[in-house]
Amino acid sequence: RDWERVQRAIVDAEYAIAQRAFESGRDKKGAERQASFVEARRLLTRFSEQHPLDARNPDILFSFGEMLYLEEKFAAAREAYGRCVSKYPGKQASSHAQLRIGEIYESKTFNYLEALRAYKLVTWGSYAPQARARIVRLEKKHLALETSRTYRTGEPATFKLTSRNIEKVRVRIYK
Repeated sequence: RDWERVQRAIVDAEYAIAQRAFESGRDKKGAERQASFVEARRLLTRFSEQHPLDARNPDILFSFGEMLYLEEKFAAAREAYGRCVSKYPGKQASSHAQLRIGEIYESKTFNYLEALRAYKLVTWGSYAPQARARIVRLEKKHLALETSRTYRTGEPATFKLTSRNIEKVRVRIYK
């Protein structure tokens, strides 16, 4: 009985060391972040290989995607998140990973149709409500007209028009 607790403590310590390497990399920038993430990937990979049935393995796969996301390697991050979703369907980490896939499509590659498809796949876990809210936001009509500053009477004005889910817009400017 004591032996089981000791074994569990050793496994927990190995995971904590790997997780600490990942967390320390989050707070760093540039080459320091890169070095921390290389070490974190090595430790997390070794942990998942030595303990393939550990319940924290979905979180490890999510962490691989998160590291790539923080390194701004968005295509690779999307693939890593996809591996988490396909290998551990129905788990909390895969719910978060599927949401992150949608976020990458929406805010990094600006592919709103793929973002919508990705968000619609989040049907489990605590991230499902966030995905539903993003679906509503993406499907809602939106129109915004902005000027960078106030213009004088004789001065030519410029503006920025942003629209979503509106097929045709006509703008009339009155003096």
